[in-house]
Amino acid sequence: ISTIGAFIIALGVLIFLINFFYSIRRGKAAKANPWGADSLEWGTALPAPNYGYAELPIVHTRHPLWEQESIHRGDAPLKAMVEELAQWPLHWRAAITTTALEAKPTEIFRVSGPSIWPVVTAVGVITMFAAMSFDPRLIWDVWERENDRKRRAKRSAD
Repeated sequence: ISTIGAFIIALGVLIFLINFFYSIRRGKAAKANPWGADSLEWGTALPAPNYGYAELPIVHTRHPLWEQESIHRGDAPLKAMVEELAQWPLHWRAAITTTALEAKPTEIFRVSGPSIWPVVTAVGVITMFAAMSFDPRLIWDVWERENDRKRRAKRSAD
């Protein structure tokens, strides 16, 4: 029965490969938001740029692509702030903080750049969990037993 299963899996892989290569050679190019989704990741052009949005979208509803005419329209002060943010900062990363309920922008803060400290922290956490996972008495007992065995072997050899 496992042979039949292997043939079914092989047939599935073959169909996938045929479809894959057919789509590469003769497939239609996907339009932007082919599924008619409501979230912002589908609001970019295809293929999506690496940076997401050069100018931040202005969101007024939970489903911006369904309920807003444009994600680049807003009141004048907000629009001006978004346009300014698209021009700067050029040499550091920034993020916008908003109020909790209305999502009104409150400030722009500087986001830290690349650092070694996340790696150092990860190694420290792994070391702590490894140290808690192994009982040091167990390791000591194994080491002592091995040393005793070597001493007895040495005495019996003498």
